[in-house]
Amino acid sequence: MMASAAAVAGSRAESPVPDEITEVLRVVEDPEGSVNVRSGPSLKSAVSRKLASGSPVILAEPNDGGEWKKLEGAADEKHPEYIHSSRLVGVGKWKAAQTKAEDDAAVAKVELDGYEVKVESVPFQKEKHRLTKDGDGMALVDGVSPWGVDGGLPTRSMKLTLSIDGKPLALPAAATADLYQPNSGSLMLLTPRNAGELAVVLMMNSDGAGAYCVAWSFSKGRYVGREVFVPY
Repeated sequence: MMASAAAVAGSRAESPVPDEITEVLRVVEDPEGSVNVRSGPSLKSAVSRKLASGSPVILAEPNDGGEWKKLEGAADEKHPEYIHSSRLVGVGKWKAAQTKAEDDAAVAKVELDGYEVKVESVPFQKEKHRLTKDGDGMALVDGVSPWGVDGGLPTRSMKLTLSIDGKPLALPAAATADLYQPNSGSLMLLTPRNAGELAVVLMMNSDGAGAYCVAWSFSKGRYVGREVFVPY
């Protein structure tokens, strides 16, 4: 399992964010407010979709020095996606605030620039979900594989709440859907300038076998999106 954010901070004074994450996590920054995601590494390639500024993305080949960056998580290798590197920024040098909670704490909080982020770890309630199995006998929760476990059912769910200067920020259910086994001690809040303009909330969660990282992004007080990934 990945080391907690607190443990990493003690050994890397320049950033509390683990190298495995800073290598692959980028945030869209475009002066026009959105960027074209293309089917190939060229301006001549077709536009497959647009992403708003502030959106988190994961690089499939972080060490590729080319101008175009291939994204992780495309539907399949037949439909790759690319963004020009000039429209992507890293988080390694962003200022960061960390929770003081332990990994197994029921509640974790972190504050920065008027933002307050709280994550609650609560028991998983089977009766509130549709439980099935896939063709290999792996557990599905509401039709999808749950993050944080390795084939079985989760034991802990996650409740995420945010406020800005004391005012609650609305979050869609999709922000935490299928995310389980929170490690409270890994909660971090990052911003390049001021969290009120752009903020990324990070957590590294698992039950010991199903480790994953989630990055939620917020721009000017609004939820932009999330990326869930395994950073190794």
